[in-house]
Amino acid sequence: MKVSKRNNKLFLHSELLDKNLNIKHIFSTVDFGNQGLHVGDIAEKVIENRKRLADFIEVDPSHLTSAKQVHGTNIKIVELEDRGKGAFDYEEAIDDCDGLITKMTNIPLFSFYADCTPIYLYDPVEKIIGILHAGWKGTLNNIAGKSVDLMVEKFNSKPENLIYIIGPAISLENYEVSEEIIDQLADLKLDNLPFVKGSKISLGEINRENLKRKGVFQIEVDEHCTYKEKTFFSYRRDGKFAGRMAAIIMITDEVTN
Repeated sequence: MKVSKRNNKLFLHSELLDKNLNIKHIFSTVDFGNQGLHVGDIAEKVIENRKRLADFIEVDPSHLTSAKQVHGTNIKIVELEDRGKGAFDYEEAIDDCDGLITKMTNIPLFSFYADCTPIYLYDPVEKIIGILHAGWKGTLNNIAGKSVDLMVEKFNSKPENLIYIIGPAISLENYEVSEEIIDQLADLKLDNLPFVKGSKISLGEINRENLKRKGVFQIEVDEHCTYKEKTFFSYRRDGKFAGRMAAIIMITDEVTN
C-alpha cells in the first residue's frame, strides 16, 4: 500500500484499488488516533476519532459497520439492515466475526488492527467488497482462503477476477512465535517456504500463499512493519492497551474522483 499525507495526516491506500473509482478505502495510522472501542480507551474519544476518519474519506460515520473480532474465521455477509452496527457502540457490533463481505453500496466495512493482518478484497466483475482480520489464528486457519470459497459459492465470483490487498502487519523479522505454531505450519505444508525462518513467520506472505492456492493472483502485499514503525499502533510493542488502526472499504453509488 502507498503512504500518503493530506491535512497533515498520514494514511495508506492501495493503488490497485485506486483504479476502481467506485471504491473508497483507507488504512489509518496513529495520526487518526485509536479506533478501537474495546481496548480501554475513553469511548467518547474513540468515537470522535472514528468520526474524523470517516469524514476524511467522506463516508457517513454512523454507517460504519464492524464486528466483535475474535481471531476466528467466521465471515458475515453484510446486508442493509446491518449498516452501522458497532459504529459508536462496541456491544452493537456483529458478534463472533473476523470477516465482512457485502455487495451493498454505501456500507463502509470497518475493521481494527495492531499487528494482525488487514486483508481487503474486491470482485470488480460481481461488484463485491470485503475486509478480513487475520492474526496468526485466522491466518493458519485460512480465513483468506475461506473468503474465496464464500465469494465463489454465494456470489459466483471467479478467483482469477478477485483482487486482494494485504495491508500493514508485523513483519517476519519482528514476529517470533511458539513452537506449537511452527508445528501447525508444518501440518499445512507451509514450513519450508521463505516466509518461515526458524521461529519467525510472515503473516502477509502466508496469507498470499493461501490465496494463491485458491487460484487468486491479483494480490498486493504491503511491506510496512507495524511493530518497527511508530506510524502504527502495535500490540506486541505497546502491550494490551495498544490503540488500533482501522481499515475501511466501501462501494459508492457513483464514481468519485
